[in-house]
Amino acid sequence: MDLVRPVEALIPGVRGAILSTLLGAGRPLSTTTVARLATVSTAQAARVLGQLTELGIVRREDVPPSVLHEPVEGNLVVQILRELNGARERVVARARELARDIEPAPAHLSIFGSLARGQATALSDIDVLAARPPNADDDDRWIESLDAWNRSVSEFAGNAVSILEVSEQEWRARRRDEPLWRTIERDEIVLIDSLEES
Repeated sequence: MDLVRPVEALIPGVRGAILSTLLGAGRPLSTTTVARLATVSTAQAARVLGQLTELGIVRREDVPPSVLHEPVEGNLVVQILRELNGARERVVARARELARDIEPAPAHLSIFGSLARGQATALSDIDVLAARPPNADDDDRWIESLDAWNRSVSEFAGNAVSILEVSEQEWRARRRDEPLWRTIERDEIVLIDSLEES
């Protein structure tokens, strides 16, 4: 799933671009502003905004010399599209919820990379750092439950999950000046962290 532009991924073309623009704006927009932000022509924007107004999804207000447009917040379709627009946050929340079932519990579990930065497209993996606890080295439950978590998150998001697994010792001994660790710590969204920094 394209977690940057989920509405446009499912509603391709001008209509999806305009809906995504309106949903992300947080304020009424003029036709020309919609066209500029959605990178479509003013004529295309005017035509689609008219159609969306007829469908009851968009509210039009004449404020001479402009015409302003905004989503109708009480509309069922707008509410569904808002849910879709929040897909990235829903994926993170679901990954955190499912992580409670990993046994034994990870010492540290976080999402990093494009999803953490808000840049995950349909071709992006969900990059995950998993620091296994000391008691997991010879525990089949760890491998099985981490694999089950991986499959569940991947199915929920529609994107493959790529896990970088390290031991708790490796996580504690990491050199923060190394590019990989610096990048992870800069961008990460922590799902579980049972390690107390000294």
